[in-house]
Amino acid sequence: MFFFTFTISHANEAKHKERFRNFNLTVLLFFKRNQGSIFSTSSCPAKQSNASGRVDTMMNAATVSHAEIHWVMKVVTSHFSYHSCICLNSLLASMFPDSQIAKSFKTSKTKCFYYIMYGLAPLYREELIQNVKVSPNYSILFN
Repeated sequence: MFFFTFTISHANEAKHKERFRNFNLTVLLFFKRNQGSIFSTSSCPAKQSNASGRVDTMMNAATVSHAEIHWVMKVVTSHFSYHSCICLNSLLASMFPDSQIAKSFKTSKTKCFYYIMYGLAPLYREELIQNVKVSPNYSILFN
């Protein structure tokens, strides 16, 4: 019980709340750029910026987040284990030494879990609910 209480109080810190707010915005922007259903499998190309300074930094951060979301979607659709995210950062950096995205790519099993539980799952749940509401007939099955 202590661990659960500690985790809740730790998660309520201002720094975590701000990161969570930014994280949700990143996930929403990722799907908004796809201009369609979140159930589509189309990829969203990374945008490049010729501007300098803060805009470049923000674009790079958005592009890296975009790559991380693509990886998380691959984990989900291919039924990979969360452990497949361990050491992926160094693998990508060594495979693509000239890529700034690969150097900045950071993921772990915990980060992957958070992307899925607090970013992707709520979006998919909402999309499913909206699709069921507009459908004249539906069946819900589970195993």
